[in-house]
Amino acid sequence: MMDGLDGMAFDQWTDPGKFWSAAIAALVLLMIVNAERNRGRVSLFRAAGEFARRGLWIGTAVLVLGVVYLGLGLCQGWIRSAIWNFWQVSSSSDFIKNLIYFVFIFSFAMLRLWVTLLILTYGLKLSYVRGV
Repeated sequence: MMDGLDGMAFDQWTDPGKFWSAAIAALVLLMIVNAERNRGRVSLFRAAGEFARRGLWIGTAVLVLGVVYLGLGLCQGWIRSAIWNFWQVSSSSDFIKNLIYFVFIFSFAMLRLWVTLLILTYGLKLSYVRGV
């Protein structure tokens, strides 16, 4: 479960892990929506029931998000490799090198969280619009 939470913001090493992170992200979103309706009470089982009821749209959003995570992981790997090469050949100070790595990590984390929220809320919105 924790690997799924971590994978929402940071790159997973396995392809199935990326889809697991997308599914956990959907459950977390549904838990938040249900908590809003139930006076702040959070329930994993209610969220799982909502996931099953809205399975067509939320499931599609999870699959799309998993594919997006695959693409983001590929891009992040390329940039990580470029940063590694920069570290090896650059005579820049350690502060600059660490700053570049810090910005790289948190920029991708922020991008992943925004994309996750965008895709899952769109899937949830479609499930409401379609009357499921």
